[in-house]
Amino acid sequence: MRQKRILLILVVLLVTAVIYAWLDSPVQQRVTSGNNGSGVKERQGQTTAVKTFRRLNFNLPAVSDEEPVTFKRDIFNFYSPPRQVVKRPITPEPDIVSLPIVEQPKVPAPPSAIQPVVPQRANFRLIGQLVKEERVVVFLGLGSELYVVRVGESFGPEDKFRAHEIRDGLLLVQEQGFDTPISVRLGQPKPTE
Repeated sequence: MRQKRILLILVVLLVTAVIYAWLDSPVQQRVTSGNNGSGVKERQGQTTAVKTFRRLNFNLPAVSDEEPVTFKRDIFNFYSPPRQVVKRPITPEPDIVSLPIVEQPKVPAPPSAIQPVVPQRANFRLIGQLVKEERVVVFLGLGSELYVVRVGESFGPEDKFRAHEIRDGLLLVQEQGFDTPISVRLGQPKPTE
């Protein structure tokens, strides 16, 4: 019910607005000159006497020979009139005596300490281990490679590594060219039967 009432009010407002717009809209007129020279306005094919209508005032300013006053508009920058520059007389500067440039003796750079290049040691990942009949088999990962390692055997590219021994939960791997072994921590083995 409430929606119907609101709809009815809106329709009444619409009709009122259309009637007001039609009554207040200007009518296109044509002025023709008759035989007697008087101006007669025609409206939709009918001639009627001249009525008084609202007219526009076209009082234009008189044209002069002077520079017209114009406004400078820039919506992005604020306009400010150019500032007047005050010219000051130029006074000569006193001569500046420069001291002679003496070159400093070049000190040789200290010799750089040459650090030996230490190759990076292999970093093994423990994948798992298997204990069977007192023999331990360890699975190690190096990069994308997987190695099955037993104590005393060589493995890796060109047999570069050798499983030296298992002691205190650590697998000691000897790498060729190095004196100290690489230690890999082992987890607690689960014996299999």
